Amino acid sequence: MSSNNISILVWLYKVKTNKKGQSPLYIRVSYNSKRKNIASGFYVLSERWDSAKGRVKGSLPDAREINEYIQQTQSRLISIYNEMLKEGDINLDKLVDRFFGRDTSPMTLMELVKYHNEDFHKRIGIDYTFSTYEKYDILRKKLELFIPSKYGKADIR
Repeated sequence: MSSNNISILVWLYKVKTNKKGQSPLYIRVSYNSKRKNIASGFYVLSERWDSAKGRVKGSLPDAREINEYIQQTQSRLISIYNEMLKEGDINLDKLVDRFFGRDTSPMTLMELVKYHNEDFHKRIGIDYTFSTYEKYDILRKKLELFIPSKYGKADIR
């Protein structure tokens, strides 16, 4: 059974410890039994890491910086998750892409069909006939009825 909650875990990847004895800090985002690991770019000595709290021990400037980064990252991921929850379309890959700013909103199916039909309509009389355009317009109307009944959404990616 899948849950409807996001889980964010901050952990040290001790297998990848460097020559200085520092391990990379990773953030794992889990949703519906799927996981995505995000490398933070920070390295921490394992004796300075509090795994129970998911924070760096101490009050040195680097510890404050890393702990602040962890807090901001968790807040941002939860905020993005809440936005996606309101939209009704939660996808872990999309969440991570939004986090990194790589969410170049891909076309939805209905946007693609409308774009195709508009382009097709401009070419009537040049290399296509109106009757062919009508068939594509009928397809668009059928899709507008089918998608909400099948998926419970106005449109799909």
